[in-house]
Amino acid sequence: MNGTETVALVRDLAFITVFVVLLFTTLVLFRKAMSVIRSVGRTASSFGEMKSAVSKELKPAAGAEGLEMGAGMGRSIFQRFTTRDRRD
Repeated sequence: MNGTETVALVRDLAFITVFVVLLFTTLVLFRKAMSVIRSVGRTASSFGEMKSAVSKELKPAAGAEGLEMGAGMGRSIFQRFTTRDRRD
């Protein structure tokens, strides 16, 4: 085996090693991502069940929409007076 063949062999081994490491890393990251996705799904399902149980027991407040709109308008007025005008 001459120098060119040795360099080619080392290069091929390096490519194979890098490929195997990347494949292993991708597999580990995929498994972690899937466990996070499953956990988020279980949390969303649990939240939906709790929300439906609470909504069956409680009736919505009569003027909740108006209260939210009024609070939003009050916040915008407060922000208008508390921020400086930057048009110097």
